[in-house]
Amino acid sequence: FDVAMLLFLSMIGPGIQSLALPIQQAKNMHQFRSIVYAFVAIGNVAVSIPLAYFFGPFGAAIGTFLSTIIGNVIIMNIYFNRRLGLDMPRFWRSIISILPSFVPCALICILARYIGHIDTFWKMIPWGLLIVLSYGICVLKWGMNREEKRAILALINKMEARKKKQHG
Repeated sequence: FDVAMLLFLSMIGPGIQSLALPIQQAKNMHQFRSIVYAFVAIGNVAVSIPLAYFFGPFGAAIGTFLSTIIGNVIIMNIYFNRRLGLDMPRFWRSIISILPSFVPCALICILARYIGHIDTFWKMIPWGLLIVLSYGICVLKWGMNREEKRAILALINKMEARKKKQHG
């Protein structure tokens, strides 16, 4: 579980910042990304093999995590900021501002992991529903700005009005 979690965490940054890729491609500036990814792969092998020797699978995951963060996150963010003109510090501040809304969901995931004893599909369903419900509430409460909340509430009101119109 710890290995999978570390690998998952290492991909959050690249997944979020992938929004910059179409801009990079439109400007025909994606060659740099390919070069960085090649060095990330080489660095990953160079670091992960010794770490795997000493720490097993967790060591290999640490090597992958470190190389991914250095190459795919740090170097690519500098590139996006300096060469593409994207305001990456501002982008990451806005991303970080919504992180507190994920804490309750993370706690539920931890509870599910350690006390849920999820060993069948049917035991997973209530935990999954609890996670989705808490995520929706927390993002609405802490993760969205006023404009986003207004848009969601307007959509809900529109759906309720349509439902009343159909049944009334």
